[in-house]
Amino acid sequence: MKGVLVSMINEKRRFYSFTLVELLLVIGIIALLAVLLMPSLGKARNKAKEVVCLSNIKQIGINTLIYANDYSGWGPLFVSAPVWHLTLSNGGYLNPSNTLVCPSWNPFKWDVSLTNYMRYTYGNNRTLAPDLIGRMTSRTRPSTDAYFSDTISRIADSSLGLQYYYFKPKFSSAEACVHLRHSKGANMFFLDGHVLNVKAKSLEEFDITDFLY
Repeated sequence: MKGVLVSMINEKRRFYSFTLVELLLVIGIIALLAVLLMPSLGKARNKAKEVVCLSNIKQIGINTLIYANDYSGWGPLFVSAPVWHLTLSNGGYLNPSNTLVCPSWNPFKWDVSLTNYMRYTYGNNRTLAPDLIGRMTSRTRPSTDAYFSDTISRIADSSLGLQYYYFKPKFSSAEACVHLRHSKGANMFFLDGHVLNVKAKSLEEFDITDFLY
């Protein structure tokens, strides 16, 4: 009886065992599938970050409009202000957090350990500051006024290459500009309350001619 049991166990072992060639073939197939799927997974991850970015910039923009409504149409983003979000956070309209930062570009998150960390956020359009245009509610074409955008700094200091707290729509070699980082487009918030991923060919419609990919 013992000999029969040993024989059955050995038979099962032979049935379930893999040869080295079969094992290598399985590993090869898994590796091939991983290579084929990696680009798709990367695109899906980037798309997810783009959606988060749109949500962030929408929240910031809507809170800015709420601020303007509470202050008779005046926006918070004066040219003389050190950084745009301080006025909103000091007034209780916005909490400093990852919402202020695009997750697709350096520094990727709200990082208080960085020097001048408050500057590395989405950028506001300096040409639409209230000390230049007056009340936000006085704009006649708010659907074309890009108020917040993905940005990148060209300033020759520690901010170079990072997202930045303001942008200028016309070329200036030593300033920050719009950054087309999401599917060759920039996420933007407009004064009528909508958000949009704007491609290079459409930027001139919004009076923006300076940008980087």
